[in-house]
Amino acid sequence: MGCGPDAVKPGDQWLAAQVPAILATPGFAAGGSDALFIVGDEPDAFGHAPVPFAVVSPLAKAGTVTAGAYTHESLLATIEDGLDVPRLGNTAGAATIADVWR
Repeated sequence: MGCGPDAVKPGDQWLAAQVPAILATPGFAAGGSDALFIVGDEPDAFGHAPVPFAVVSPLAKAGTVTAGAYTHESLLATIEDGLDVPRLGNTAGAATIADVWR
């Protein structure tokens, strides 16, 4: 099933419906420690163009725009390190997304 002529609209509608409910949970209140990662899809067939990425968390620095270039492996490595679990496959040497946290 395709997204139709406006490929962004279905994602925007889904986020508008789901994100407020997620952010209303206790882990996103002051003193909470949850993190929501919103990652856009690859915008070209080769995966070389920038991908939209947002971190929402009480642990994140407000309004941070990172200068870093991260990969999907960086996101997985960040999650693995945050959960204190071993790194898998290509995440072994990946840089974590460390510059967004307080």
